[in-house]
Amino acid sequence: MPERKKLSQDVMKEFLKNPDAVAENPPPTAEQPQQPASKEPSDLTASVLAEFKAGKSEPRVRMTVDLVKSRHKRLKAVAQDLETDMSTLVRTLIDKFLNEVDSQ
Repeated sequence: MPERKKLSQDVMKEFLKNPDAVAENPPPTAEQPQQPASKEPSDLTASVLAEFKAGKSEPRVRMTVDLVKSRHKRLKAVAQDLETDMSTLVRTLIDKFLNEVDSQ
């Protein structure tokens, strides 16, 4: 399996704030020199935007997960860096993982 590009922290923060704005004008990053805006969103952006626009509103089920203290601390720090809460971050990661598993 080819190695995936990692999103910069700035792109992730901006996406969590406003997914539509990132799709239209992704901010330049140190790893990615500024290029003319592409009219086609990336596959990742397109798939995530499609999920948001679908407006799925399934009922939620509460789940408890036990983490070692160091992992909890790290997860909390990442969520704060992305200006979101841990629940949203975990749901997003689970959705991405399950979508990837389903596509194989």
